[in-house]
Amino acid sequence: MANGSVPGAVAPARLAGTVKTAPSASCLYALDAVNLFLAGTMSGFGPYVAALLASQNWPQAKIGFVLTAAGLAGLASQIPSGELLDKMPSKRMAVALGATIVAAAALTRTGAFKNAPRIKRQSNAGCQKS
Repeated sequence: MANGSVPGAVAPARLAGTVKTAPSASCLYALDAVNLFLAGTMSGFGPYVAALLASQNWPQAKIGFVLTAAGLAGLASQIPSGELLDKMPSKRMAVALGATIVAAAALTRTGAFKNAPRIKRQSNAGCQKS
């Protein structure tokens, strides 16, 4: 302990096998952009849901309950989802997957898939042996 180290402390280079470097400026700008997009999405969720439920004649107390439950569910899911994200090898894939799920949910809600082509079952009713 003559060098001023803390007893039991492990050098950072020995923990992961390599020394981590600071992220590049482009990575930090990309992270800022993702955080800005996420903040915009989260701030638009509450008013959208409130207006949607009000248009369906929900009472204000029930709308408040839904918004409170959504906030608490988001708060409760942050620790497990953070743990999951820390264990994922590709953070970009996780962000892309999350954005795809949100976009699909939004498109489903707006009815964008109503006119999508559907696979039709072939009916044997019109097929007769001659």
